[in-house]
Amino acid sequence: MTSESDRRAARSWLTCVDGRQLRELRPSRGMSAVRLAIGAGLHESTVRRIETEPSPWCRPRTVRGLAGVLGVTPEVLLSEARRAVW
Repeated sequence: MTSESDRRAARSWLTCVDGRQLRELRPSRGMSAVRLAIGAGLHESTVRRIETEPSPWCRPRTVRGLAGVLGVTPEVLLSEARRAVW
């Protein structure tokens, strides 16, 4: 069983993404979820999870990969609360 302190420690290595922002940017760049995932070195299910969860958590390198493929800075994909600490 995972303790609350273990969960907090794990979250310190993660960042919260604005899934809505990703969901809007991807098609505006003419990309499918598969194309974005391949370009970022991810699985399609990861892109779908980030787009559909209310406040998805992921690794900073995932955010950087998605941002690079989309041609935006990583801060654009972060939830508003996380932008201040990125």
